[in-house]
Amino acid sequence: MTSSDAISNEQDAAKRNLWLHFTRMSAYADSDVPVIVRGSGAYVFDQHGKRYLDGLAGLFVSQVGHGRTELAEAGARQAAELAYFPLWSYAHPKAIELAARAGDLLAGAHAHYNLAYLWDQRQDYIAALSHNRQAMALFQAAGHRQGAARTLGAVGWYQAQLGDHMVDLSDREFKLLHSLLECAGEVVSRERLLSEVWGYHFDPRSNVVDVCIRRLRKKLGPGSPIETVRHAGYRLAEA
Repeated sequence: MTSSDAISNEQDAAKRNLWLHFTRMSAYADSDVPVIVRGSGAYVFDQHGKRYLDGLAGLFVSQVGHGRTELAEAGARQAAELAYFPLWSYAHPKAIELAARAGDLLAGAHAHYNLAYLWDQRQDYIAALSHNRQAMALFQAAGHRQGAARTLGAVGWYQAQLGDHMVDLSDREFKLLHSLLECAGEVVSRERLLSEVWGYHFDPRSNVVDVCIRRLRKKLGPGSPIETVRHAGYRLAEA
């Protein structure tokens, strides 16, 4: 059988047996189904050798790229021992090892950063941002003035805590709070917040920052530490 015969047979089998997800199958009545046969790095190749950029990373499961033999070998070793087990009230050695390594890497990248319940006890502002529901990140703000202490936190996805007061935040409110926390005690200009939180690199002549600040203050309640600095911007006051 020639390679063209093999390709033809594979095309026939694909059209006869496969129902492709989110696909109008009639579109392939008179044309080939793209059959992906291998990958290398960020690219995949069909049976004719045509290269495609795998922009979806195999629907988000191959972000490290294709053709990584070292990962295939590590996966085979792990699957032979324990294929998968969730961390729902249980642990397993590789999860413990990975969490420890992640904490070390993060702490090494910035002395103020920690992840997943591994948080610094120093009496200082700590900015730790997590986009993983299962990795709880805390912002701790504890002041020194007159022995006062206040904890302002962000836990999991888009929640803030001021003392015992816990509130839900929108994505924008969370990013705004994070920007202020990173510069705690310093004035942050509206222009900087527009750039960091909204992605604007120009003045849109809008009051979006002020509106979001008002919503954030209202959610945090009377003890909100966000201060307005007239004609300058906003500041997260130290306790």
